[in-house]
Amino acid sequence: MASKRATTENLLAVLVLYEQGSYGAAADTLERDSGTVRYHLAAAREAYTDDLLVYDNGKWRTTTTGLRVLEIARKARALHDDLRGIDATGPNGGTAEDAA
Repeated sequence: MASKRATTENLLAVLVLYEQGSYGAAADTLERDSGTVRYHLAAAREAYTDDLLVYDNGKWRTTTTGLRVLEIARKARALHDDLRGIDATGPNGGTAEDAA
């Protein structure tokens, strides 16, 4: 078990890095810089005391731990997207634009 917890932002960065294939592409998707993506990968690695992704022959590959973490990250992203949809809805079911 992890002695330190990875944040949702760490998990999402690892997921996007895996999906996009490079630090630069992940940074563009996340609207961050590549150093921040590297930081999140390192923070997640530290939290789980294991590599989550390894770069092999020009492609990111998951480790056993990484596969489990990516499954959790996908759930976190879906929850984040669902909550963003609720946040965009006003108290009476209308959007924030409808209220203006």
